[in-house]
Amino acid sequence: MKGASVVILGIYVTDLAFRAERMPLIGETVAGSAFAMGPGGKGSNQAVAAARAGADVVFCTRIGADAFGEIAQSTWAAEGITSRATVLEGVSTGAAHIYVDERTGGNAIIVAAGAAGTLGAADVDAIEADIARAAVFVTQLEQPVPAARRGLELARRHGVTTVFNPAPALPFEDDIYPLCDYITPNETEATALTGIAIASVGGAARGDRDARRGGRAAAYAGRIGARARVRLRTRDRNGGCGRRLHGRLRRRARAWREAARRGALRLRAREPFGDARGHGALDADARRNQRRARRASRARRAVVVNGAHSMKASKWFADRQLNFLVGVNLLVVIVATWLSGGQFLDIDNLQSMGGQLPELGLLALGIMLSMVSGNGGIDLSGVGLANLSGMVAAMLLPKLVGADDSPALYTAVFICIVVAIGLLGGMLNGVVIARLRLTPILCTLGTQLLFTGIAVVLSNGASVRVEYVDPLSNIGNGTFLQVPISLWIFIAAVLVLGWLLRRTPFGLRLYLMGTNPKAAFYAGIPRARMLILTYGMCGVLASLAGLISATHTSSAKWDYGNSYLLIAILIAVMGGVNPAGGYGRIVCVFLAATVLQFLSSLFNLLGVSQFFGDCAWGFLLLASLAFAGGERVRAIFGIGGTAPTPKVPPPPASTGR
Repeated sequence: MKGASVVILGIYVTDLAFRAERMPLIGETVAGSAFAMGPGGKGSNQAVAAARAGADVVFCTRIGADAFGEIAQSTWAAEGITSRATVLEGVSTGAAHIYVDERTGGNAIIVAAGAAGTLGAADVDAIEADIARAAVFVTQLEQPVPAARRGLELARRHGVTTVFNPAPALPFEDDIYPLCDYITPNETEATALTGIAIASVGGAARGDRDARRGGRAAAYAGRIGARARVRLRTRDRNGGCGRRLHGRLRRRARAWREAARRGALRLRAREPFGDARGHGALDADARRNQRRARRASRARRAVVVNGAHSMKASKWFADRQLNFLVGVNLLVVIVATWLSGGQFLDIDNLQSMGGQLPELGLLALGIMLSMVSGNGGIDLSGVGLANLSGMVAAMLLPKLVGADDSPALYTAVFICIVVAIGLLGGMLNGVVIARLRLTPILCTLGTQLLFTGIAVVLSNGASVRVEYVDPLSNIGNGTFLQVPISLWIFIAAVLVLGWLLRRTPFGLRLYLMGTNPKAAFYAGIPRARMLILTYGMCGVLASLAGLISATHTSSAKWDYGNSYLLIAILIAVMGGVNPAGGYGRIVCVFLAATVLQFLSSLFNLLGVSQFFGDCAWGFLLLASLAFAGGERVRAIFGIGGTAPTPKVPPPPASTGR
């Protein structure tokens, strides 16, 4: 770029930065710890950067005849910038008051454009000869829009390449777009200009296409979302005989499963401290009943596979909670698609939503696991642990592995550190709850504050940068088979967790422990070990959410996702998870997450305030509880007494084999 001529139209302000412990109240004076003064303003900063890059820079602005104006002139002279600044008498040069919180690094800014705020088309006409000789013309929106428009028009007239930085994100007419060769908004500005929530590479590409067409996009890309599909298949090759056989086997499997639990309870009640085999060993009769239950279940599945009966469609929809969530998801998707003219299901929009679903989804799965374990179980430490795991990995890894030396090794070690921190934090929760017998909500509230405090101390309250390497960045921003990689991680977590809960002894023990802790105790289920494993899994799920967040933003900070905790709890409860323990379905939790986001997307599409969206979420929660039926509501809130125990057929007498 050396020797090329660049004309920049913008403002200059003098930055006055103050560091203090806190902002003063009205009428109060606080002591600051540091002060700094220096040149600022987007236009002036761009001029300095271009000059340092080797360009011949002409900068057009207005300043006042004061000390700040003299600082501006000396700055440009030192950088070799040709000044076309108009000096005004009686008007001050622009200034910015910047308050910096010395504990967190956060800032608050007040800007007064001063003389530069009076820039107009006449100032631009005065430098038309400079624009005609230039290779590039750059402007922003800190000065009045008519001045920026006039500069772009003159540059276009003379065939000069134009760069438009639409910051701050102020409204302007769409006819400015054809005057621009390059538009350089950040994510927030691009969202304001296009109406698309820019949160991924796909969303940015879509916003770019809409901007180049010269108009605002009418579609909205929500924070999270996914399509839900339901398939119903029935087969009936042998008529009613198959249906009767299936029903008989199903009833037998249910009866033997309940008999196994009850048999273990009765026999253990006589010997609460076990026998020589140890308290953890199930007695022979209980194990025999469990084997019979499994054989009956396998026979039932064989009938289904061979097509010997047709399960009625109503059996597939026996769960009213699932019916409600599927119906609401489909309804919202149809309405949103119709209102957006089909753009709601655009591939870029789906990728953008799918790339952000995993963070909330993984946290909600952790909430579900802790709730299912019973005893008022809930994990409030997920967000704090997610932030801490990403921050520790970002701070520790550069001391172990170089990002440029081996990107693949750097990525693998980063993942291992994140997951290890999550596992240790989760197991800490489990050990404290199991060994010290603390209430889970109080324990995890304390560890949430502990994890957050450690993160603040380690980072001094500031964000920590994650080194950019392609394999690591792809976790939060890349795609595989047109599906975000982060969504693949979430799907894998859902499948593994679903298999554990449905097909392994761990799942059976967890549900039994949540349903009836006393029966679980007499059945020999190791409560302490189960709680440590469960909360360890919650920690791993939280760390995966932290991994996706850190790689998506290339940074980690202690206060990222503070609002996610309550939303994750809302998702779990609306998904039908019983806070008292013993019940919860993965598919319902997933659908609850999607329906919340679909509603949020629809409200944004219609221009409805997000505060109203929060009210709608609460109403939807109440509606889902009402639709689920009185038994589920009584189970959740513990009202209406204990449901009558169903009669279970006694197991047949043992044959001794």
